[in-house]
Amino acid sequence: MNKTDTALMKLVARVGEIGFSLAVEHLVEVVQLDVGDIDATDVDGSGPELGTFLFRDQPLVLVDLGQAFVLKTADIEAEVPVLVMSGEQGLWGAVVGSVEGVYPESSFTTRDLPISLICTGQKLYSQLDIWRGEPLVCLEPYKIDRYRHAGSL
Repeated sequence: MNKTDTALMKLVARVGEIGFSLAVEHLVEVVQLDVGDIDATDVDGSGPELGTFLFRDQPLVLVDLGQAFVLKTADIEAEVPVLVMSGEQGLWGAVVGSVEGVYPESSFTTRDLPISLICTGQKLYSQLDIWRGEPLVCLEPYKIDRYRHAGSL
């Protein structure tokens, strides 16, 4: 598979029963993170930031994707899957409940959210993917990272 082929793929992940899609061009890596590797020293627990973790010897911010989307937060007991993504300020990680797999973009139908939904406060995503008859939230890592840096998550 060449670079062009992988750019036309999407990852499907879940937080609880809610599905998310992510264009693999925004994905750096999926890692299994041990709960003991999360440094929560500078976190007050009031938002979705869980702390930091080392990725390739660099500390990255770790976000609970469920809490960011006002869903049930991830149960972090031993190991959790983390999506390492690129954002406006560099790399960051998002805890998800599970990763289902990577699929061709052609198996998804992307739909824009109605402007009325976007204008009423929800600003973390603007599209849904329909995949196998199921709506998935299209992850927009740059947008989530921007809101995180602004303290708006």
